[in-house]
Amino acid sequence: MFRLGILLVLVLQNTALVIMLRISRLNMKTPYAASTAVLVGEILKTLVCLAMIVKTQKGPLMNTLYIHSLGNIPDLLKLAVPALLYLVQNNLQFVAISNLEPGPYQVLYQFKIFTTAILSVVILGKSLNSRHWFGLCALFMGVVLVQISNSTTKKKDSEVGNAYIGFLSVMVAVCCSGMSSVWFEKVLKSSSVSLWIRSWQLSSISVLLGLISVAWNDFTAIQEEGFFYGYTPTVWCVILLQSAGGIIVALVVKYADNIVKGFACSLATILSTIASYFLFHFIPSPLFLMGATAVLCSVFIYNSGFDVQKKITKAISNSAV
Repeated sequence: MFRLGILLVLVLQNTALVIMLRISRLNMKTPYAASTAVLVGEILKTLVCLAMIVKTQKGPLMNTLYIHSLGNIPDLLKLAVPALLYLVQNNLQFVAISNLEPGPYQVLYQFKIFTTAILSVVILGKSLNSRHWFGLCALFMGVVLVQISNSTTKKKDSEVGNAYIGFLSVMVAVCCSGMSSVWFEKVLKSSSVSLWIRSWQLSSISVLLGLISVAWNDFTAIQEEGFFYGYTPTVWCVILLQSAGGIIVALVVKYADNIVKGFACSLATILSTIASYFLFHFIPSPLFLMGATAVLCSVFIYNSGFDVQKKITKAISNSAV
């Protein structure tokens, strides 16, 4: 029941985030700055990590934080790369969802499985079996079909967004996601420092980089309109959902497994597509349905115990008999 509860929470978080992101970027008289939303989200994650450190760590809090920050700068700087990648990824999500419907966005975003797997082989030296490679090939084909369907879909004049910009943003975002995940995993496994301290280090660096991003991209607008210009209850909902995502994934990793994550991604993709039909009048084309089916199957195959090579070998043996 606990694993089922985590699954449902993760599915709802994934689905709600994409839908609310899309709503927050449409029909706004005063568009908010994505850089400020990302920064506020990182600040919230930092506070949550601090609370968990207080709960789980022994000894004075300030002493613990000093040891893992100013007391060991080289160790802290190991997380500068994934922090920068997370920042770029989160900002690109706003660009992508501004140019894509939630359904296609969710399907394309599953390509992060491909980038993470390939980078795990290259950087971490992991090995992939036939099941993994079969799933990755199906994923690649599905993403190609979905992008073709997006490129050939005629949009109404009232609709906003550029499918090519959305696709490019998603592809860069999933590359950043794969590299940051693999890098963070390598740092975690190379020391005995707890997950919450590493997460705090990561989010703290992200806050500093986020401040630079805000100053670089939106300083003039913030001076004129204020830091929270364009913020609505929907925007705050997006920030809370995005912040909660990292915490929920940490719980999934600790208490569940990759199969739960795979099912959550698949269910969230289906729910996002259904919601797009009712909320944004998105009508899936045959190519999109084919691509989405391939992606969903690839997620299931990659995260399940289904061994393609054994099944093919068994089928050949049975046919020979």
